[in-house]
Amino acid sequence: MGTPVSGATFYMQINTGIDVAPTYTTMGGGVSASLNLSMDEIDITCKDSSNWHEALPSMRSWGMDFEALLEEDTTTYTKLIDAWLNGVKWKAQITTPSGKKFTGSCIVSSLTIDGPYDDKASFTGSLKGSGILTYV
Repeated sequence: MGTPVSGATFYMQINTGIDVAPTYTTMGGGVSASLNLSMDEIDITCKDSSNWHEALPSMRSWGMDFEALLEEDTTTYTKLIDAWLNGVKWKAQITTPSGKKFTGSCIVSSLTIDGPYDDKASFTGSLKGSGILTYV
């Protein structure tokens, strides 16, 4: 068995610079970050498959989900709101405990600002990848 790692050591970072010279800033008030990877398949099942499903890999897609404390004065909050309001594509990444990075261009597909009466205010969202995701 490998060495387990704490989820607290995964960081979502967004580009707060310009596209050609990105500056990645860790999500202010970050609580959780998720990287979602998926792949479509092409069904190639036929009579020769002996009643077993067969498939070929097809289109890949990715996205990131996050939750953060609502901190309206952080650069990352402002950048996400601006990206959604203006419908622009920009770069984001998730850094793993070993320092590896999943990085790619994305759009803000959803944002939720939650202000419950008896709990902390939070900010959640989903980013939809647009193009290649690198892993370095």
